[in-house]
Amino acid sequence: MDKEQKHRLISVLEGHMFRVEDLCRSDDVPDEIRVHEVRKSFKRINALLRLFPDEIKEQIQAFRSPMKALARRLTLARETTVNLQFFEQMCAENERLIIPEAHNLKQQLLDENRRSLQKLSQGESIFTAIDKQMQSGRNEFLDKLPETDFRMDIAGELELSFQKSRELFLQVESEYHPEEYHELRKKMKILYYQFEFLHPGQIEVPGTVSEDLHSITDRLGDDHDWYIFMQEIDEDKYTVSDSLTALLDDTIQRYQHSNLEVLNQSLSDFFRPKNNLFQKALSQM
Repeated sequence: MDKEQKHRLISVLEGHMFRVEDLCRSDDVPDEIRVHEVRKSFKRINALLRLFPDEIKEQIQAFRSPMKALARRLTLARETTVNLQFFEQMCAENERLIIPEAHNLKQQLLDENRRSLQKLSQGESIFTAIDKQMQSGRNEFLDKLPETDFRMDIAGELELSFQKSRELFLQVESEYHPEEYHELRKKMKILYYQFEFLHPGQIEVPGTVSEDLHSITDRLGDDHDWYIFMQEIDEDKYTVSDSLTALLDDTIQRYQHSNLEVLNQSLSDFFRPKNNLFQKALSQM
């Protein structure tokens, strides 16, 4: 089983890396889509790399470090895209935002998004650099793993990821703070992608651990997106009147309150000590 899991993990990682290369070479895919999909694949790769044992930690770090540096260069382009998409959604749902000032803000968001995406192509394209890194990673790291002798404990790594997430949840549940919830999301994304490796195809199945993790991380992601959007408005990154700022703040607070009611209950259910579906699933491995 250990050898089988090892080869399957290598194969799944290779699939994610090939997918990144395809995206980087696809000129017909809009840049904002490429950014989003590449970042998702990077997160999956990073989560799966944690399943390997410490004895090959040095080789993993040599591959992971440049990948993380490239991922950071995509952050601004993704955030500006999310800000624009969220504002468009908010305007569609709120008649009070059908005003000239809101249209002006949308134009500012469009301009900022356009600039951040154009910056990715200045000098050597970020997508060219990522493509090269994925090829290098396969040739110098991944292709050598089948012949590298090491033992794996995937269940143990998943249990560790679960406990790290649970410990952070117990710290933050008494008092809400968006930055701490964002840290929780990052840990639960790792848990989600690792569990997805063991149980592919469960995301759309109600009542499964994968579906629960998918829903929770989505809600945590929404919470962070709203926080970043309002933070940039409050920091005067855009020209916005006090009245529009107040309207945006009120709207986002209502979104957050509604989201947190469901999110906090879902988190409590997921981490409850008794009848824990995740730990039951681990025990069946």
